Amino acid sequence: MEYRTSTVEKIREFSRYLREEERETATIDKYSRDVKDFFIWLKDREISRERMGEWRGYLLQAG
Repeated sequence: MEYRTSTVEKIREFSRYLREEERETATIDKYSRDVKDFFIWLKDREISRERMGEWRGYLLQAG
């Protein structure tokens, strides 16, 4: 799946922020991967509280 440039850039900004906050490399990698996975799952749908609940349910089912 192709990402919109703005989404990719936002993930990079998030990673830079975590580095500035002196987070561990493994933490940065995990958080960045989680955000990327969320956007893959989200596709073109709008972010909302309902979507966040659906994402949580998806993660719980996935184990």
